[in-house]
Amino acid sequence: MGFWTPMRKRQRSALEEAEANYVKSDAEKRLVWKLDLFLMTFGFISQVIKFLDQTAISTAYVSGMKEDLGLLGNELNFFTTYFNIGYAIFLIPSQYFITWFRPSLYLPTLELAWGVITCLMATVKDAKGIYALRAFLGAFESSAYPGMTILLTTWYTPMELARRMCIYQAAQPCGSMLSSAFQNAVYGTLNGKAGLAGWKWLFVVDGLITIVWAIAGIFFLPDYPNKRNPRAFWYNNTDAELALERNRRWKKAPSKAAGFAALRRTFLSPVLYIFAAIYISMNMSTAGGNYFNLWVKSLDVYSVQKINAITLSAYAVNAVTLITWGFIADWFPSLPFLLILEVSLQLIPNIIMSIWNVPQGAKWFSYYFLYIPSSYSPVSFAWIAKMMTHDAESRSLLYGATIALNYAIQSWSGVLIWPAKQAPHYSHAWQTSCGLIPFCIAMIFLLVWVDKRYIKPKRDAYTLAVEEAPETVIDETMAEPTGIDEKDLRVNPGAKHPTVVPKVTYLAA
Repeated sequence: MGFWTPMRKRQRSALEEAEANYVKSDAEKRLVWKLDLFLMTFGFISQVIKFLDQTAISTAYVSGMKEDLGLLGNELNFFTTYFNIGYAIFLIPSQYFITWFRPSLYLPTLELAWGVITCLMATVKDAKGIYALRAFLGAFESSAYPGMTILLTTWYTPMELARRMCIYQAAQPCGSMLSSAFQNAVYGTLNGKAGLAGWKWLFVVDGLITIVWAIAGIFFLPDYPNKRNPRAFWYNNTDAELALERNRRWKKAPSKAAGFAALRRTFLSPVLYIFAAIYISMNMSTAGGNYFNLWVKSLDVYSVQKINAITLSAYAVNAVTLITWGFIADWFPSLPFLLILEVSLQLIPNIIMSIWNVPQGAKWFSYYFLYIPSSYSPVSFAWIAKMMTHDAESRSLLYGATIALNYAIQSWSGVLIWPAKQAPHYSHAWQTSCGLIPFCIAMIFLLVWVDKRYIKPKRDAYTLAVEEAPETVIDETMAEPTGIDEKDLRVNPGAKHPTVVPKVTYLAA
């Protein structure tokens, strides 16, 4: 069947068909429910808290910090710059380290560290102190999103994953909706208490919440199916056996510590650079929604409170549509096709805004519509998880490298494409977004071809090895299978009846 085969007629892969016809036992349903309750809950709330900690600096700045520290105005931009530097530098190493350490210790430790740093923000005396703390804050927070993404792709099957990824992504608009109300409540309630200004209390309360939730992560995160967390009180031996069986059923390679070979496979593979081009172009083509509040403010008819309410309504649309797209994605037979559909829909608002001289109602429609086809990030990660089931280490590094590249480009492209002095009518921003969309679609087609031509044979070789020797292969720390040759056949001594199975070799993608 071709790539554009209609949904109803499109054939599933053998694994998808087997999973669709597979009836889960009550024990497996309980396992998935537990993962949702503990793993998903920890990730979702951590993402909300992360957003609160990140935005506290802007709220504090306009709530007295600028006057108390004698800041001149440009420092707020530098606060973001130093955070971005720490984030971009540490992101890829963090994805490497998480393969070496238990996530149940690694991720909570970093979250606890950024909670402490958030509290320390209340003690600074000048801008230089904030610069240093913000750089460390970015470094420690860089692990949160890609680290949780690795755990989600490890524990859920490809037909369960997309909706969970979209729900996890929905934590960001939820955090946006919560931050303003939460920080206003903290400031209004605690300003002047214990001799601390309200802006200092913002950091203290945000930091303490982060520390408490980081400790919970030690007991909530299950680590990996082949390396369980002994402190996860909710995870028993039956769950462990089921988790390994689910991975066997989907022919997913177990996690192991990444080494030089994994780095080489990842950074020499075309998948990284094509996927990064897709991910970055998707993010840049939808950036117009970030400036919705500036356009509403330019109308000069709404109060500050009303502008905030309108912005919150857009975030609500984003959260609801993210979750909706997630359920569609788990049912949809082709994730790249779904990505093309979403990216193509973004052409509608971008073309309207490129024209600009349109009725005001069309602009309202366009800004809100930007938040509707919004699941491209989690769906694209789910696609990569499905594509790279045979190589857990490269998948981890690929996520980190892609996000780091996106972060690096977004740090300067926003100023160039969306200059604040031109708001709300940008000379070339919407047109740039229109141009990025066909480029993104072309890159999706290219990655589909690369997968079919180069990655799928390796995935199939791993699948064959697992089917021939499931107990031997699935529990070994295997990497990326590339090919099978008759001279590489070996006897499987662990089989009930000795059989000849392929010896798996490894090369860069």
